[in-house]
Amino acid sequence: MAEHLASVDPGDEGPLVITQNAAVDVPVICIGGSNGLAPEPKSFDNYLASIATPAADEEVYILEGYAHLDVLTAANNGAVPLLEDWINRVQQKKLLESF
Repeated sequence: MAEHLASVDPGDEGPLVITQNAAVDVPVICIGGSNGLAPEPKSFDNYLASIATPAADEEVYILEGYAHLDVLTAANNGAVPLLEDWINRVQQKKLLESF
């Protein structure tokens, strides 16, 4: 969202000055809600294109029927198992790379 707002008028940096995206080189998970501000995987395209994380370390999920804040606050939140699985896989990959 911030990436989109910052790109609306590139001459007006406003409160959303994005200067460090190119330095982001860690695994990334993006979770949107089909009824929210990021309803489709392409909603994250600008952000993912602005970071240094390899595509193999980027994951995007859209939770059907969720609105923007539901991804953070819903009871029986569908984002929780996604995050749990993602964290476990990132930790396993990091552990295996240490050998």
